[in-house]
Amino acid sequence: MISCSNDKTIKLWKIPELIDEESSYTIESYYSSLSMNTLHGDYIKALAYSEKSGKLFTAGLDGRILMMNLEDLLVQARDGNRSNDVNLLGSNNSSVFAVDCDLSGDLMIASAYENVT
Repeated sequence: MISCSNDKTIKLWKIPELIDEESSYTIESYYSSLSMNTLHGDYIKALAYSEKSGKLFTAGLDGRILMMNLEDLLVQARDGNRSNDVNLLGSNNSSVFAVDCDLSGDLMIASAYENVT
């Protein structure tokens, strides 16, 4: 699972593993996450992911729409490096509150307070 936050990070969460037949979860796996800094200057409000292409799109209150490759981010986060492989797709004068993409990751749509993004 991937989440975005008001601390300007995205997190990749480990899905809990079942430890018995009654669907109990281990606490360790429930809270295990990998945090990655982004180039957003304000809260990240939305994200979209294309499993087919590995593209991750983020949008935030800073008006930026970013695209990154999730595999590259994971390698860089594990190595302690800040991501240099982030593409700025758009910058708006107002906050961007929604972003989505098609299954292939070739088409992205975003919504802001401006007329069209």
